[in-house]
Amino acid sequence: MRLLLILAGLAAAVPALALDPTLAERITTESERLAPKLIECRRWFHRHPELSNREHQTAAEIARRLRELGLEPRTGIAGTGVVVLVEGARPGPLVAWRSDIDALPIEEAVDVPWRSEAPGVMHACGHDVHLTIGLGTAELLAGMRDRFSGSVLFLFQPAEEGAPVGEEGGARLMLAEGVFDEERPRAVFGLHVMPTLEVGAVAWREGGIMAAADRFSITVRGRMTHGSTPHDGVDAIWVASQLVGALQGIAAREVDSRRPVVVSVGTLNAGRSPRKSVLENDLAHSSVAFRLACIAMLRAQSSSSWLTGLAAVPTPKKVLKKPVKNRARSTFMAWADLSNAAWSVPAGLSRVFSL
Repeated sequence: MRLLLILAGLAAAVPALALDPTLAERITTESERLAPKLIECRRWFHRHPELSNREHQTAAEIARRLRELGLEPRTGIAGTGVVVLVEGARPGPLVAWRSDIDALPIEEAVDVPWRSEAPGVMHACGHDVHLTIGLGTAELLAGMRDRFSGSVLFLFQPAEEGAPVGEEGGARLMLAEGVFDEERPRAVFGLHVMPTLEVGAVAWREGGIMAAADRFSITVRGRMTHGSTPHDGVDAIWVASQLVGALQGIAAREVDSRRPVVVSVGTLNAGRSPRKSVLENDLAHSSVAFRLACIAMLRAQSSSSWLTGLAAVPTPKKVLKKPVKNRARSTFMAWADLSNAAWSVPAGLSRVFSL
């Protein structure tokens, strides 16, 4: 049913792919025939997840399965990307279908026969499903070339979750390497699985539907003291915990409530010393201009006087070398060290913003 809906979407861009009753029945029959194979396919990829720009085994398996269909995939696009063209029997427009293929650095806890075999890596975002849908749609179209005009270019994109720091990858690198140089598609289709939808349903909307994201890392440095005399030190753990709440003021009080934005702190690591705490996670937003505004607010909020009660955050040298007259306020005098923080842009964009 899902493949039928996907092909219906492709038909909207390629009118020559007429979903007449007999063709719809054929697609349904073929989808049911392919179901066991695609379930096996998805489970294989789920067992063998690979991180961004490291999808070597994944790419090789995708290419192998495409060659079994008599197709001629191109590999090595943007490192580990795979591209294949399925041509109809008659000339017509070109459209593209994009599937992402990378996994996430997450340890899988679910005990199923197809659980991840890679320690600390898991297909937790559904990309194993996405690439399986791409392979299944390619197989269906390859078996009915006589029924449509034009072509469908299948893009299996690496590094959708964001290339590692210092590397390029993803959609931007595929474009830079000329994936659309020969012919620009009339439209590019893609999807993301949504566990809140019923199986077999496809939902869509006009305009944007998925948020962009920027990853941030904030280091809070304190000064060690004995637990019985917190007034003699600077408690970085306490300050970091206050910062977690204060950052929510960006969404709650600094942003127009009609504009979607989410600020999430996913990890707070204090290590073995109360002198240093690190907060990390994502800032999600809906447009480029809005993104830059949110970054500016996060930077200001992180170093503001909300937590310190000061006009500016003191530098480490000032705090360590000069005694604080008002010891009751010394706990507030921690600082956010943003000098080494970097903003990385997922979804294949390689530009890095340093604070």
